[in-house]
Amino acid sequence: MEIQRRKQIIYIGNEINDVLENIINESNDLRITSRYINEYNLNTIITDQIHSFNGINILIIDNKSVTKSTSESEIIKALTKIRDLYDLRIIYIAEGYKRGSQLLSNIFDLGIYNIITAENSKILEEELRKALSEEGMSFRNSKKFKLENVLLNINSTNKVVEKKFIKAKQYVSVGVAGTQTHIGTTTQAIMMTKFLVDSCNTSACYVEYNNHKFVDNFIEWADEYFENIGKVSYQNIDMFQYKDNIKDIVKNDYSINIYDYSNFQEMSDEQIASFLEKDIKFVVSGTKKWEEDQLFEVFSKVGESADINYIFNFVPEEEKELFRKSMQEFNSYFSEYSVNPFVVKNKTYYEEMFKNYICDSEIEKKKQPSKINFKRLFKKGS
Repeated sequence: MEIQRRKQIIYIGNEINDVLENIINESNDLRITSRYINEYNLNTIITDQIHSFNGINILIIDNKSVTKSTSESEIIKALTKIRDLYDLRIIYIAEGYKRGSQLLSNIFDLGIYNIITAENSKILEEELRKALSEEGMSFRNSKKFKLENVLLNINSTNKVVEKKFIKAKQYVSVGVAGTQTHIGTTTQAIMMTKFLVDSCNTSACYVEYNNHKFVDNFIEWADEYFENIGKVSYQNIDMFQYKDNIKDIVKNDYSINIYDYSNFQEMSDEQIASFLEKDIKFVVSGTKKWEEDQLFEVFSKVGESADINYIFNFVPEEEKELFRKSMQEFNSYFSEYSVNPFVVKNKTYYEEMFKNYICDSEIEKKKQPSKINFKRLFKKGS
């Protein structure tokens, strides 16, 4: 009688999944009824075993067992057949797949929200536990896989240039550090992450690489919170609390990792060295006299490196031209004013900053009243 009360599971995979087995063995509510361990055409095995799914509560499919012999359209056909015939939960494991995958978007469109993509073993375990929990993953958890015709509106009042961004080309590490406290470093780091995730369908995450505990503020309202790895999902982006092994946790599961170093006044020599090793580096500053003094101190720590981008906050319009001339040898940008870091400003120059790391499709133009374009203000000096 105890076994009958357990949720019955069928697992289709190319090998035994030790993480999954351990989770199920620890539970009094779960039981694997059948394991199909091999490489399959998913549509064929579903058709051949269709009667085996009667009374099953959960079907787990590891993408590795089917992709060699099953086209994406056949995978969707097989999942549709199961959804039409049985009321069961489908957990689809697609280890290493990123936002921007057409397959995962199609699976999401079927109403399958338990989609597991983590490569890191700790995150994989957390995602599997969530998928196997009583409530499972929700629409909110997995809507990141939904592919839309993502439009980036570069101009708000005039001619609109629209782009559809697909994914990051490679793993990229990004460092963001301010010249001082309260200069807007975290706001910039969060907005960059939000831009990459929402506007570019890129798997990016924010890492709080300091001790300010900014991420802790969102635990109460989080869409997901994985305490073991310090992961908080909020407003469609994944944020991580600082941990000693944070690089190992996030590197394999996100195309772009954005590290918030807070400010140079608090950074150790080791942290400065870490910042300088990042693929893309941003220093956030202001232009007031005392803020410029802090900027000169940063120059003394990092050198006048041509590969560091400078973002200036809170700059009055009338001062921009003069400051532009003084910084003409650097990659410099003036930020739009932002109160809420989860509402993205600066889309045009974020596009410029990350253009070498994201792919974009055709550009379409819609006719609207004529425009003012917020373009990159500085170029490298000769």
